[in-house]
Amino acid sequence: MVECKVDCSLVRVFWHGHSCFELQGKSVTVVTDPFKIGFGVPDPKASADVVLVSHGHGDHNNVKPVLGKDGEVLESFIGVKNVKGVTVKGVSSFHDNAEGSKRGRNSMYTFALDTVQFCHLGDLGHELSPSTVEDIGKVDVLFVPVGGFLTKGGA
Repeated sequence: MVECKVDCSLVRVFWHGHSCFELQGKSVTVVTDPFKIGFGVPDPKASADVVLVSHGHGDHNNVKPVLGKDGEVLESFIGVKNVKGVTVKGVSSFHDNAEGSKRGRNSMYTFALDTVQFCHLGDLGHELSPSTVEDIGKVDVLFVPVGGFLTKGGA
């Protein structure tokens, strides 16, 4: 397992690889986009209270190995919902630069853990409009997809 650990005193952040992050607050753990890649790469492991899945592709929706006993999953969710005491906002976007016609829709998620505001962009494949940036709102930590083939820069 690849692990990148940041302790910002309020929330612990672990990178499991690909687009999967585990965010441990004082009382809630959130996992984003758990992957299933294969080729000998192990699945991420966690015990999440909340799992956020940006879209239904297998490299972003491998929920089983990270979902805690009473955890809840939001997949491709758009809107605002309180899950396990965390207010999650799903904002609509596309996985490509052709309004989803190549790879479909993508949900970007904003949520706060212990006063830290996060935004996970999932597999965003296009420039954000000013109105979408406004809809996302102020964030302290932004998780941006990079690589350029299936995300912004090459989608």
